Amino acid sequence: MRFDIEAFRVLDLVIREGSFGKAATALHKAQSAVSYQMKKLEQQLDVPIFDRSSYRARLTPAGRAIWNESKRILRHSKRLEALAKHYTQGWEPTLELVIDESLPMEPVMRALKRLSDQEVPTRIQLKVEALGGVQMRFTLDEADMMLVKDYHPTPYLKALPLPR
Repeated sequence: MRFDIEAFRVLDLVIREGSFGKAATALHKAQSAVSYQMKKLEQQLDVPIFDRSSYRARLTPAGRAIWNESKRILRHSKRLEALAKHYTQGWEPTLELVIDESLPMEPVMRALKRLSDQEVPTRIQLKVEALGGVQMRFTLDEADMMLVKDYHPTPYLKALPLPR
């Protein structure tokens, strides 16, 4: 079954505005276009969303359930749009970080907290290793970054000193 998310937006607006006419005005569309879109949604879902037996169309019990679920879908679609926007702005989906256990964790955790507070969409995986295990874990797991005290240079890695 396929349906248009835009139809759920229109359904939500019809219900919030209280009528097809008010929703049409808010959308800068003809009322017939809004009515047609709702009728098409009912056909796609094969469920009567509105009871049209009286002057004003009212939600059916099934319509109310569909509206509630459609609000959830709309919230998810907004989150998906925001996530996509973050990625187009250069954020990575994941970051794998391997840290030497002899380094102080407080600055690392403070940095991770700042990312979380800013709702950065990157999923961060943090691994803590000891001694030579850091560079080995970094290589084996193909991690993105390592924070290590004793770095063993290789031609494939670029070392950057951390500020104090």
